[in-house]
Amino acid sequence: MPISSDKEQKSVKDQKLDSYLIQADYVLPVGKYGQLETGLKSAVRNYANNYNVGEFDIATSTYKTIGGFDDTIEYDETINAGYLQFASYNTWSYSFGLRVENSDISIGLGNSISKANKNYTNVFPTAKLSYKFKDESVLNTSYSRSIDRPTLRNINPFITFSNERFQTVGNLDLDPFYTDYFELDYYKSYEKVTLATSLFYVISTDLLTYILEETPLTTSDNFTIYKRKPINNGTYSTFGGDLDLSYNPTKKINLKAYSSFYNVDISKTLNGLYNGSDFRWYSQISSLITFNNGLKFQIKYDYQSEFNTGLIKLKPQQYTSVAFSKEILQKQATLTFRISDVFETRRDNLLSTEANTISQRIGQNNDRQFLLSFTYRIKQKKRKDKHNRLNDIDADDFK
Repeated sequence: MPISSDKEQKSVKDQKLDSYLIQADYVLPVGKYGQLETGLKSAVRNYANNYNVGEFDIATSTYKTIGGFDDTIEYDETINAGYLQFASYNTWSYSFGLRVENSDISIGLGNSISKANKNYTNVFPTAKLSYKFKDESVLNTSYSRSIDRPTLRNINPFITFSNERFQTVGNLDLDPFYTDYFELDYYKSYEKVTLATSLFYVISTDLLTYILEETPLTTSDNFTIYKRKPINNGTYSTFGGDLDLSYNPTKKINLKAYSSFYNVDISKTLNGLYNGSDFRWYSQISSLITFNNGLKFQIKYDYQSEFNTGLIKLKPQQYTSVAFSKEILQKQATLTFRISDVFETRRDNLLSTEANTISQRIGQNNDRQFLLSFTYRIKQKKRKDKHNRLNDIDADDFK
């Protein structure tokens, strides 16, 4: 059996990110109920990262670079987009829109003079039809298409170095994935209860997922080295429904419950290894109490069921968060104190049978955090939080 000794290693990432955004929108009333919207947007991101992993040399009392673990990356992205939408609001309401986006991306690695380039143009339609009943309830049906681009963490070929045997890297050759979203939802408000429910069908092509691969390399003590990296891997179709309830027993107490139940079918994955069908559900309950002095207290509990993705199984995940907030300065500002994952139960527990090996990765998904924030509004209304109807704690976020 190989004899191993303790090693002192450190990794250094020197990163720089510049982001620029220019946007212009125009709204034109059309007739009594119509409205025409149009706009242009240009977004630029310039990212550079110098990466180095060193091992402590007792003889020289310095860290010496480990071969193959030092490099640089430059990533430049420019996205130009324009949209046009027409809407009419009445008993029957509808809207039709079209957005066109052009993406120009260049990636340079190491000291290479040349850069890899990607340039693509996409069209994204949207449509919505609504009917408002006499009792003020609303029935909606909608369709939209969207794009999800790889993040810098997905692309960066040097992300984490937890140990020599299992390394997580990015993938410079990732493409965006596309999602078509169909939904039928119903909304009804009573005196103390608000009900929102929906049925949805979602299909994503070339979805980004992380896979584990065996490499031909070995460590100094003859253990196989594995690399985990993201790839565009398969088609995910999801069909399900959700229920959102809000109850106000008094003016100072608000209770909410949200659940989403859905079946996921996975196909066309790498060699079919990640194909499968799985039923999942997500729930969140919360309560908000407003005291006489204006102080607000909120407690929230989230639960995500276990799910399987071919060769990967992620065990259930749950966590609790609390927050206190108070409007001050004649309600022009808000002071908020938040504690996320109060009991430190939000752990990733992932079992993988990939690459002909069994591995289990257990990690804390963001340690308990304390956040104190101050928000001051200058002639602006507070933004309303738009609820995400399809919550899914994805195994791809495992670090």
